[in-house]
Amino acid sequence: MNSYFDTAYRSATERKFFEKFVDQSKSGNANKVIEIVREIPELRNWTIKESYRPKCDKEAKKFLIQSAQTVKHDEKIFRLTKAVFAANINNSTVFLDALMDRIRCFFAAEYFKKCLMDCQHMSSVLNEKIFPNLNERDHQILKMECLSYEIRCLKILGDTEKAKILAREGIREAKHFFQSIEQQGGEQISDEKKLEKLSPFLGVLNEKYSHSRTSDAQNDDQIAIPRVLGKQNEKLQSCSDAVALQYDQTRGRHLVATRNIKTGSVLLVDEPFAWSTDEAMLEKNCLHCHKSLKSTETVKIPCRNCQTVNYCSEECRIESWEKYHRWECTVFDYFYSMKEIQSSRLLLAYRATVMLATRNMDIEKDDKLSADLKKYHSDNDINKKRLEIGLNKEYDPMDYSTVYSLETNSKDIDPKVNLMHALHSILLAKCFRYVSTKILPKIEIGDDEEHILASATLRHLQAINSNAYEIVENVLDKGTKVWEPKTVGGAIYATVSLTNHSCYPNVVRHSYPRGKVVVRAIRFIPKGTEILDCYGPHFLRDIKSERHNYLFKKYNFNCNCEACSKNLSLPLSDLLYKCKKCVQICEKLKNSCTKCATRVDRAKTSKIVTESVRHRLIAIQNMLDGNHMAALPILLHHAELLDKTISDYSMEAVRTQQALIQCFNSVGCTSK
Repeated sequence: MNSYFDTAYRSATERKFFEKFVDQSKSGNANKVIEIVREIPELRNWTIKESYRPKCDKEAKKFLIQSAQTVKHDEKIFRLTKAVFAANINNSTVFLDALMDRIRCFFAAEYFKKCLMDCQHMSSVLNEKIFPNLNERDHQILKMECLSYEIRCLKILGDTEKAKILAREGIREAKHFFQSIEQQGGEQISDEKKLEKLSPFLGVLNEKYSHSRTSDAQNDDQIAIPRVLGKQNEKLQSCSDAVALQYDQTRGRHLVATRNIKTGSVLLVDEPFAWSTDEAMLEKNCLHCHKSLKSTETVKIPCRNCQTVNYCSEECRIESWEKYHRWECTVFDYFYSMKEIQSSRLLLAYRATVMLATRNMDIEKDDKLSADLKKYHSDNDINKKRLEIGLNKEYDPMDYSTVYSLETNSKDIDPKVNLMHALHSILLAKCFRYVSTKILPKIEIGDDEEHILASATLRHLQAINSNAYEIVENVLDKGTKVWEPKTVGGAIYATVSLTNHSCYPNVVRHSYPRGKVVVRAIRFIPKGTEILDCYGPHFLRDIKSERHNYLFKKYNFNCNCEACSKNLSLPLSDLLYKCKKCVQICEKLKNSCTKCATRVDRAKTSKIVTESVRHRLIAIQNMLDGNHMAALPILLHHAELLDKTISDYSMEAVRTQQALIQCFNSVGCTSK
């Protein structure tokens, strides 16, 4: 496919055709851009076929043999996981053999949480009864063994009540097993054999209490999603009522504070309309919720059709398949084979198109793609009204209208980049058309539908360039004790995208499970002040010229934020005190405010700030000891004091903000 792509691109950049393309590219009309690119003769040779890593029982059996020859638990688990991923779950018992062996190995290695999760996975699979070659007797034997391991893990981890419930289920299964053998005229089972089968279950029921390691075995790794400050905004579903959406010609749509906002306040909790995973993270994180799979408390669950992607649970696997993975699985390699575009962005644009095209669709009954696909991508009147969304009607990040309303800067994109995007979009539209023949038996996608699919995908690629955000997990550096963000994937956040940039932002973003993002204030935000995020360049890291070059090249604007207009740079000035009455910055050596003449007691203020700084240093030590939650209230109290007494542009204020970011890093998505 890369050779076809290169040939098409060379043909499109020939002078006569490219001049015509440039005119359409500058018009900003995605439909017209796709229309002209589809005229390229070489595109007729683009034939989509399956391009992914399918299941292979032969490969799985090889890994099973290797695991049997391995003594070390971790090496054995590695090979068994390979076998679980390679085995075809639908028509052989190799998968069950590999998964049961992994359960036994997890237990022997004392990875009890992993063992418990694998037992739950096995129970789920066995309950589906999808193994035609597995007879009833072997099915019951596997189920009882799985239950026995699950009960033992629950006992060890402290969930005695659930262990007893499952023990009663195990006794019922064992009795049913004995009866079925006797009814089939099989061998007589001795009392000793029956007792052997029943003993793991009877032992739990006979215990009066559990000698457990911990009482919070379940859900101790669940991350709580914080609530927004105050009430939910009436129009902006993801926002606090402490912010409002406004519009002007210079800043476009933007968020402003409707009242004074304290440091640490949660202003926005947004969900992604679509999301994707970077290629390097496919083996390390769950494809759906992006949970790290490196933990000793997680297991890798395979897709049932391919060997490429990983999940942390059956729940994530099922949700992923229903929402998007079924549309990409058999063509998955295409998304990461195009090296001209940033990792995972093709997948992100494609998923946004899938979400739109299959919206509210019953794939068994419907004979047409979603009407919204045509509504938004073949009607120019919709484009004229897009900026009204959120100002005159409710702004729901899960409603496609909010995604469509995002700025694309399409008229300003380099025509060669736009050409590349258009070729990619046509390829992805052909992928959807190919996959739909297997998933949508009642829908025939013709050239017209393919054209609209390509137009939608092109718009998504353009919007992603200006509006996509990273999904990150914070990794703890064991040497410095600092949480460092690591990019896992990307997402389209329709509400977060309403925030403009500042090189000295007043909010910070943090990723949470399932792609959710939380936006908090990291310094005091007065009423009427714009809510400002950081798109990458920050005055603490980058000089002004570098920041401006990056922002203009990527986002096509000249930054005039307070850091740029005030030429903020390190080192910042000494502490400058604020007047208590009018909050004006008091000049050095002046004993009264030059604006309102209020007396300034510098000695008293200095003493108060010095004592608070001492507490900040205690908080920093708490953080170094790994106790970020103990440090957080101290830092918030210190930040509130600084907001009232000293200039925002001081090193003490910046140090406090950076410490707060570290605390917030520790409660989002993390990987140690």
